[in-house]
Amino acid sequence: MEKNEQVELYKAIKLTGFKVEQELNNWIKDQINHTKFVQGTNIAGKYYVHVMKCVQNSMGHLFSNLNIPSKQDVTNIGKLVLQVEEKIDKVEDQVLLLQQKVEGLENG
Repeated sequence: MEKNEQVELYKAIKLTGFKVEQELNNWIKDQINHTKFVQGTNIAGKYYVHVMKCVQNSMGHLFSNLNIPSKQDVTNIGKLVLQVEEKIDKVEDQVLLLQQKVEGLENG
C-alpha cells in the first residue's frame, strides 16, 4: 500500500468514526430525553441518597462501637486543629509584640 493510499484510508476511517460517534451521541441524547427516563433517574437518585444515609448512619454506629473515628470525626478534628493553629499564631504575634516593647523599654 502506498503512502498516499494509507493517508486516504486513515482519513476515511477518521471520517467514518466521526460519523458513527455523532450518530451514537444523537441516539444516546434521544434515549435520555424521555420523560420516563428522567423520572426513573429521579426516583433512583432519591433511593440512592436514602440508602447512602442509612449506610453512613450504620457505619457511624459501627465505628462508635469499635472506637474508630468516623470520617466526620476526622473532619471535625481537622477543623479544630486549624482553629488551634490560628490561635497559636495570634498568641505568637502578641508575644513578639510584647518582646519588642520590652526591648524598647530596656534600650530607651
